[in-house]
Amino acid sequence: MDAPAQRRLAIAGQELRPLGRIGEGTYACVILASISNSRPNAQGATPHRPGGGLIAVKIWKSKSSEIVRLAKREVVVHTRLNGHPNIVHLRGDYRSGGGRPILLMEYCPRDLQSELRLHPAGLPGATVKLLAWQLVQAFRFMHAERLLHRDLKPANLLLTADGILKVGDFGLAREAPLREPRTGEPGEALTQYVVTRWYRAPEVLLNRPYGTAAGGRQLQRDVSRCTAVYCSAFGVLLAAAPVV
Repeated sequence: MDAPAQRRLAIAGQELRPLGRIGEGTYACVILASISNSRPNAQGATPHRPGGGLIAVKIWKSKSSEIVRLAKREVVVHTRLNGHPNIVHLRGDYRSGGGRPILLMEYCPRDLQSELRLHPAGLPGATVKLLAWQLVQAFRFMHAERLLHRDLKPANLLLTADGILKVGDFGLAREAPLREPRTGEPGEALTQYVVTRWYRAPEVLLNRPYGTAAGGRQLQRDVSRCTAVYCSAFGVLLAAAPVV
């Protein structure tokens, strides 16, 4: 993080006070920040923002052209999904004083991975059923937008203070390739180096094409869409890695 940002972030009329790091990946880190001040709008009112006084701030570790490209792709995907109750809300994208991309996101205090650590025998069946239903709603919305998450796992399934499930981390997400069923053209192969291994779909593990054709290919597509959901529900129910 840029040195000034370690003490305070001033972004889009909001003064954010960093409270600590809550996540880190290869290309970015996520910090928790409190909103210490919001400037009133032209009408003199302070805009209401979801998430209360806490916010998750994702800051990329570099300002290289490749990082900027990845950040822009994530913003485009996330913006298309904003508004669904089971998807983490993107509140804005900005640049740090040093030029690095920054995302402001809804803060969720828990994730399913941490819940599993607290419940080593797995979560109750009724709880899993409710969480799985919310996950399916999020997936249904994503696929209606022709978007693939590509890294669905318990650590990326967040929970609000009220226990609402939210899908997060769209860094590997992308739009599904469009293929006309009548052309017979092969689908686009998905690299097997995305998606945590336990949650990969069969065609990703086998490096097979992913298409949208009817018939047998339709079955392939449906299996692909359900694999990560099934694996996540299995893991939450039994607190164990699934076998597929």
